[in-house]
Amino acid sequence: MAGSQLKQLKASLKANGLLGQTNTGKKGKRPNSSHDRKDRDKAIQSIREAFNPFDVKVTKQKVDVIGRTIQGAQGKPGISKQVGEENRRRAYEVMAKKNKAGGIIDRRFGENDANMTPEEKMLARFTREKLTGLASRKESLFNLEDDDGEDDTLTHYGQSLSLTDDFEQDDLGVDEDDEETKEIIRKRRMMMVNGNEEEEGESSAPKSKKEVMQEIIAKSKMYKYERQQAKEEDLHIIDELDAQENLDELLEDLNAYDRKHTVPKAESAERDEEYEQRVREMAFDRRAQPTDRTKTEEELAKEKAEKTRKLEQDRLARMDGEIYNDDDDDIGHTSDSGSGEEDEGEGDEDVNDAAEFGLDVRNFSDDYVSDGDNIDGSDEGEFLDEDDEEAESELSQPSKRRKVSESKPQYTCPETIDDLESILNQQTSSSEYPKVIERILDLYHPSKAVGNKQKLGVFTTVLFEFLQKPNYTSNYPQVFTKMVEQLKTLTTSHVEVLTDFCREQILQVNEKLTATRLGDSTVAPADVLLFTLIGLVFSTSDHFHLVVTSATLVLAQHLSQSPLRSAKDLLTNIFICDTLLAYQRISQRYIPEIPLFLQRLLTLSTSSEGAKDVAETLDIFVEDSDFHFDLDIKALKGLDGTLKLLDFVEPRDNLLERIFLHSLDTISTASNLWRDKLAYIEIFGPITKLLEVHGDIHPLVASTRSKLEKLIAISTKERVPLTLQSHRPLPIQTFAPKFEENYNVDKKSYDPDRERNEGNKLRAELKKERKGALRDLRRDNAFIAREKIKTKRQTDKEYHEKLARLERTIQTEEGAEKNKYEREKQARKRKH
Repeated sequence: MAGSQLKQLKASLKANGLLGQTNTGKKGKRPNSSHDRKDRDKAIQSIREAFNPFDVKVTKQKVDVIGRTIQGAQGKPGISKQVGEENRRRAYEVMAKKNKAGGIIDRRFGENDANMTPEEKMLARFTREKLTGLASRKESLFNLEDDDGEDDTLTHYGQSLSLTDDFEQDDLGVDEDDEETKEIIRKRRMMMVNGNEEEEGESSAPKSKKEVMQEIIAKSKMYKYERQQAKEEDLHIIDELDAQENLDELLEDLNAYDRKHTVPKAESAERDEEYEQRVREMAFDRRAQPTDRTKTEEELAKEKAEKTRKLEQDRLARMDGEIYNDDDDDIGHTSDSGSGEEDEGEGDEDVNDAAEFGLDVRNFSDDYVSDGDNIDGSDEGEFLDEDDEEAESELSQPSKRRKVSESKPQYTCPETIDDLESILNQQTSSSEYPKVIERILDLYHPSKAVGNKQKLGVFTTVLFEFLQKPNYTSNYPQVFTKMVEQLKTLTTSHVEVLTDFCREQILQVNEKLTATRLGDSTVAPADVLLFTLIGLVFSTSDHFHLVVTSATLVLAQHLSQSPLRSAKDLLTNIFICDTLLAYQRISQRYIPEIPLFLQRLLTLSTSSEGAKDVAETLDIFVEDSDFHFDLDIKALKGLDGTLKLLDFVEPRDNLLERIFLHSLDTISTASNLWRDKLAYIEIFGPITKLLEVHGDIHPLVASTRSKLEKLIAISTKERVPLTLQSHRPLPIQTFAPKFEENYNVDKKSYDPDRERNEGNKLRAELKKERKGALRDLRRDNAFIAREKIKTKRQTDKEYHEKLARLERTIQTEEGAEKNKYEREKQARKRKH
């Protein structure tokens, strides 16, 4: 049995000759200290590794199995760490020498190729040398510093630039100005060139590249010399002309020729005057503006569709309350018909705004629609462009200016409603009103004078106030519709001014309606027309609108709180219902005050006990002050449900019966508007029961009741009780068994799914490799940091040692010089 760790250590040291007397057999001989020291260090290191318990790390197993060998259960982290450090040190040395140590790279052919024989190497080198020589000869053909081509010399103006003298030429000493000599030289060279060409033509051998280039250079020199000779001849002729004395006579001849062909002064004056006139006319021309290229019909249609889609998208966003800005663009929009909202309605594509608000449009002029029914302002641009062209023609033709101004009337821009009425009263009929408005818009267009935009802003409110006043003439509905379209055009540019004005008007009408509910005032037709105009001018589908939302709140409040004491109260409220339904024809929002008023109206229109029982059963609110009236059944058969504004001033006969029939139309309109609501049964169920009480007193009552019953039946079928959501049957999930019959400790997983098992194995290996890579990166970074610190310390140490050495040297020299000075000083003292 082995002894303790201390005894084992002593035995190991003694066995390696490190403990006890080691030189008993070698007395008097001095051992090799260097060799013994290395052996001793090696032995000590091996003993230290054998007895260091931290050099061996054993992984403890949860279950010990006899005879089972686990790979990697026992490791030596110290040795692994040491090996890693050595590898990192070698890699760091290579990295530190990168770009800092040079070397000789052998680029000879075949030296780095062990498969080439010496003969192949020599052949490759010879081939490359030949190729290099051929390339150099091609380049030397045009090399100015190469003297191989004796016949290639540079020339300038036909003269050689070479420094060598040619004493064999025949023209030596010939005067350069001698033209005959130059001609002889030129002919001689031509003959030489021709002779060379004939010789080349006779010889059938192909020319070399050098011969071709020499021929090209010779021809180039010849053509250049000919051009020089031609230029010198021209200069010689010019000099001869200058030397003659008849130059003045030639100039006089030229002047005489000009006088013969000169235009007479009278004709010249007329042309100058005509030119000046045209220049003055051009001063009045409009400056041309850059325009886009002409687009095809497909591009125009695509742009129009894109613009319509964008407008519809913005309108839907405003209707849903997603977009709300307080700027001018969103304060007020044109009416729903102008922003493409009719596309969302059912059957409203061809419905006019005026018809929606109960105005008569049967005699509406189609001609005017084509000229001025564009609410986007294009109609205004059309007639303004025409007037601009007329104005330009007036400026360019002063003689016609007075006639044009006299043919069209001139108006001042109205600032109050009295000013506008005084202008319109001068017309023979109300059909001339739109033309007057159009002329005012033309005269005060913002582009014609400064301040016109403010004037038109005031005129917008004046026109709105004028349209608010009722006119009961026969053709006024058509005139009203045209003027509303002109007001829409103005609204696009002056929406903020009109918004503030309408809000003030709504406040005044609200005070008046409050007084009406208290019995202190009555509703005028102008008050009803105010809300109608608001629906025609502004966008009523927006989720929130500064004008339309305020008007809706005021009307709904009056509809729910006003007592029904007279036929005029019923007439006012039925007009309010129509206005509110027209507001919601696009957005289709539910207004509960409308069906409640209709229930009250149907309850008051009969004195039968059945109506009272239905009202009590359905909890219909009827005030004690509300008056009950019985319908004249005979008068109902010959009436229709048309109501007029004149009924507020001069009520017609059987007004109550007309209001009752009109309420049936209102019920039908509301039913079409809210037929998709989930609460349709609760909204129109009470109204259906009240219509059953009235019986078949009029065909419209029966048709309205039948329509409501069918829609209620459809809504009832669509209502399905809430049930649990149905799902397809899901199979019971199976799991891997918890116990294994053939259990194996070394087996990691017993998953029967092979693909999942391989995936888990791959993920485990990836995780293991990733951890190992991160560990190696951390150790590499730590080693590099340590080496950098060590290098920096070594560099700093060498630097400080160098400084210290220099300081010591300087101090030594200073001391020596000082001692020398002292000795000289003492010597001088001794002499004296």
